[in-house]
Amino acid sequence: MLEFGPGEMLGELSLFEETPRFATVIAVERTVVVALFRAEFSTLLTKNTKIGAKVLVRLCTTICQRFRRLLLREPHSPTL
Repeated sequence: MLEFGPGEMLGELSLFEETPRFATVIAVERTVVVALFRAEFSTLLTKNTKIGAKVLVRLCTTICQRFRRLLLREPHSPTL
């Protein structure tokens, strides 16, 4: 089980893979969630490349940090 903090992303792999989601999320306090679906993400990348590039870099950074934590078994530290 993982805990996520303010500004963190989850479910980001579904933007790249056409596989069913397999995570269940339970908010333990009042939470605001913003959803970005694959079709919207694709449109963002082609129609607004400047913002799309920033989102893509953030997604890649998040994925790399989680992978590194998994490999090194580091404790969770929120990325802001």
